[in-house]
Amino acid sequence: NPNRIWKALVTYQFFYSGGKTETGQALVLPLSELAMTRLGEASASYPSSVSIEIVDITWQRLDPHMVSDPAAYLQERINFEISNFEFLPAKKSEGIFVHTISFDIKNNSVYGYWQPYFYVIYKDNRTPVGIARVEIDRFKNGETRKVEIKSLAESLRVTELEVLPELDIFDTSVYIAPGL
Repeated sequence: NPNRIWKALVTYQFFYSGGKTETGQALVLPLSELAMTRLGEASASYPSSVSIEIVDITWQRLDPHMVSDPAAYLQERINFEISNFEFLPAKKSEGIFVHTISFDIKNNSVYGYWQPYFYVIYKDNRTPVGIARVEIDRFKNGETRKVEIKSLAESLRVTELEVLPELDIFDTSVYIAPGL
């Protein structure tokens, strides 16, 4: 969403050979990107020829009296640092049947969040090869958390991560009050 003063609620649906998903919704903040996914979708066969259709977009203008500088507002609140990424591949010959993707995430903002979600995009030499959605409960400001994700995907190789927060920073109910 390249807009500075508008957030977008996007309704979308995936189509694939032999089927389609239910519609999903994603809130895309100003000057931000967000993954649009349907994780865990049941299908009789592996989906191919996948396409996405944007069903609807509802735009909501930010109140300039509440948020005078949207870019600074976002930067103050969406400030997460990723470190210590590690990928441990499955080694069936050694009895390790799952891949492990782990990293530390630090909340560098001055705000704590009740239950922020993050999309973790696995990449192999900059090419996306998988995605997971993780939730961090009561993620306080200045806090670092270890995230560990297990995967049963065949032949997975992950050389880097991209982590995108899914967090409506314009909704006051997402914030932990100071002192809690």
